[in-house]
Amino acid sequence: MPSVLRVTDQTLGMATADLVLGLVLVLVGLRFGARAMPRSPMLGIAIPSAMESDEAWLAGHEAAAAPVVQGGALGMLGALGAVAASAGWGGWIACGVFAAVLGHVFGGILLCDKAAKATVPATD
Repeated sequence: MPSVLRVTDQTLGMATADLVLGLVLVLVGLRFGARAMPRSPMLGIAIPSAMESDEAWLAGHEAAAAPVVQGGALGMLGALGAVAASAGWGGWIACGVFAAVLGHVFGGILLCDKAAKATVPATD
């Protein structure tokens, strides 16, 4: 008798969170890359170096676009992998994917900071 794919509620919930977070990150990251995210303390990467000027904001977000989009795509693919995995491993896969997505986002923040600081004139 073939085995039936069993997905626990916990795995399904975590995979759904990975999927939704991934989709949001891809959409936001694409706006970063298009330099279409207006400067705001509520949306985007509102770190002090990026908030210095509009040019610092745009340069920082453009630098952060690739890892943010990659993290979002990883989240969406990982959500599918977690659901497709055996019932015992799905939750672990979803947690690992979430950690990897956060790593991409933090990498994007570091790149944003570096690019934003490069646009700010040095003070003597």
